[in-house]
Amino acid sequence: MKKIHTHYDNLKVAQIAPIEVIHAAYRILSQKFHPDRNPGDSEAARIMVIINTSYEVLSDPDKRKEHDQWIAQQELLAAQNADANRRSRPITQTAKTQQPLLLRFKLRGIITHISRYWLLYGAPCLFLWIWATAKPSVPPPGPKPYNATPAPVREEYVRPVTAPNGQPWPASAGYIKGYKRLHADGLSTVI
Repeated sequence: MKKIHTHYDNLKVAQIAPIEVIHAAYRILSQKFHPDRNPGDSEAARIMVIINTSYEVLSDPDKRKEHDQWIAQQELLAAQNADANRRSRPITQTAKTQQPLLLRFKLRGIITHISRYWLLYGAPCLFLWIWATAKPSVPPPGPKPYNATPAPVREEYVRPVTAPNGQPWPASAGYIKGYKRLHADGLSTVI
């Protein structure tokens, strides 16, 4: 299907491009093809007229909506024409050759091909069969299993003789004298 040339193509933006992108594309293209930058170049002047027309259509929301509807209509007509051409076209030799390779061969041709080139197909198949069946079902004997060295011995904990405030370490759980008691309202326990 032939591509329809639109104002979006003239500004080199997508059809879903926001107005900011359209404005930026217009600025870049107008700087490139502006007659002041290309004096005496009639092609640049012609391109600048096309760019200005495209920007005028795409920057106006109503004109842009009409242009989008025109694009949709043209694409629909092109699709209908392509479908009609495809249905009315007779089947040619090229259409037959576009079928998959396996469908073009007849069964007799496949059998003839395999019998002619049996060595080409048979040798790899025989090799794969021997390779797949020759493996032992038990793992081969190998080196001894890996034994990790024993984990390092941790030193045994020795309780300090004195608490941080210099007094002897308490024999049971509790608060050390001289320190502020936190959560003394009974909502926590000391273990």
